[in-house]
Amino acid sequence: MKLIALLALLASTTLCFGQTLKQTFYLAEELFASGNFEKAKNNYDRVIYFDQNTTYKKKSLVRIADCYLALSMPNKAFKALDAAIVLTADEFDKNELILIKSLKLIQEKMWFRALQDLYSLKNTNIEQTYLSNYLMGVAHFGSSNFEESKAHFIKIAHEDDVVGINEIFEKAERKLNPKRAERLKTLSLFIPGSGQIIAGNAKSGVNSILLLGGLGALYFATVKSYGTFSGLITVLPWLSRYHIGGSENAEESMLKRQEKLKSRYFDEILKIVNP
Repeated sequence: MKLIALLALLASTTLCFGQTLKQTFYLAEELFASGNFEKAKNNYDRVIYFDQNTTYKKKSLVRIADCYLALSMPNKAFKALDAAIVLTADEFDKNELILIKSLKLIQEKMWFRALQDLYSLKNTNIEQTYLSNYLMGVAHFGSSNFEESKAHFIKIAHEDDVVGINEIFEKAERKLNPKRAERLKTLSLFIPGSGQIIAGNAKSGVNSILLLGGLGALYFATVKSYGTFSGLITVLPWLSRYHIGGSENAEESMLKRQEKLKSRYFDEILKIVNP
């Protein structure tokens, strides 16, 4: 206990006489700005430890969260933001921190965690309500809940833009239906190559048609020359493998195409609803 007390005294003395709390904070800011996130985090930790009046504590916690995100440690980042939110008594400031955390969760594509925080907002002002609706629209769109996403975007759109938003979401609901990929997978089992071609991957579809056609011809030639058993053990396994592989490729091609379409529709929405 005496050793711990001595170490604490030495640390406190170093901070007081070697570097003030303000200087430590601004050193951390400089390190953060230069991209030295590990050292910046260590200095912010130091500020938090000695900041009894919480002068820099909340901002340091937010900065620590940014450091952890830059260091690919999102869970620690959100714990730091939670600590800042708990530390904040003022409702306006608390809402601001929740919005910051929600934005960072969305940037990490943690849609449902972002929504959970956004729904915890209370007594938001006009600007916070606008931003909350915007972030909810983004998070619901990211999780493919297009109906809820549309409702939130319409709340903040100009009356003249509502028709355009409805048109984009109609396309999204039709084109981004996950059943489309499943249907193309099934279709390719019955008509090889067709699923890839419909999904926009014509090269893969043509290759599948030619490959399976060649293997099918080889199978019948082998059966004719060497018997059914020889065909079953030599050619059929390869034919089956590429047949199933082609159907899975059709599903994958459609999913990739849908991701591109989703990104395009999202960009179109943002051009209309700009926070």
